[in-house]
Amino acid sequence: MERVKLLINTSKPFAQETAVAAARELSRLGFTVSDEAPELIISVGGDGTVLRAAAEAAPLGIPVLGINCGTLGYLNDIEPEDIGLLSRLKTGEYRTEGLMMLDAEILRADGVSERHTVLNEALVSRGEVSKIVDITLSCGGAPVSSYSADGLICATPTGSTAYSLSAGGPLLDPCMEAIIATPVCPHRLAAARSIVFPADSVLTLTARAHKGGTTCLTLDSRECVHIYPDDTVRIRRSAEKLALIRIKPGCFYSVVHKKFNL
Repeated sequence: MERVKLLINTSKPFAQETAVAAARELSRLGFTVSDEAPELIISVGGDGTVLRAAAEAAPLGIPVLGINCGTLGYLNDIEPEDIGLLSRLKTGEYRTEGLMMLDAEILRADGVSERHTVLNEALVSRGEVSKIVDITLSCGGAPVSSYSADGLICATPTGSTAYSLSAGGPLLDPCMEAIIATPVCPHRLAAARSIVFPADSVLTLTARAHKGGTTCLTLDSRECVHIYPDDTVRIRRSAEKLALIRIKPGCFYSVVHKKFNL
């Protein structure tokens, strides 16, 4: 790796100063800091900034390293005071985790389809009006469950620490490969549990909002796409993976212990 791009969330406290310090250190180490043809993206911000970096990096097959200037920063590896550890990029003292991603494909009633790739989760939920959504879920063509709920999250193991966890879903090691379906505020006790599917499963969802409300597919909390009653959402493992660089030693469970104050 010689060319490094810095992706900065300037709304985060100290992100701009941290990026300047990182650029200075990278240049001292012999890296070229540039937005053109990067071989590594360094995210400076919170977890949302890493998700933005993932959307850019994964299709190109280049790795991402996160510097945390946010609150939780689970996806980030180092803190602003750890800028000196960037020297390990030069010496090879780091590891790369290949994180599973999901393809969320919308099949429109008119035959048009559109595909989106996410690192954390795809959420089918009510739109801007606060109404319940009726959602049906099937796996490989076999019916699984139906929900009257605020939404249904389909998450990766990486995303198990995000919205899915807040909705009562299980915590999975990101080195695993699986798809987690977690309902958000379901109105039936029998449908209140998460379901963990094998990674090669193909999930199909249809949704209809009560009383004419709108329904949305939200992608990694970054983009919202309207879906309609005759549309189908198909969720499956993506061919793309995110290469996330870890410089600091430690395992997933020690990170969870620290970040979540267990």
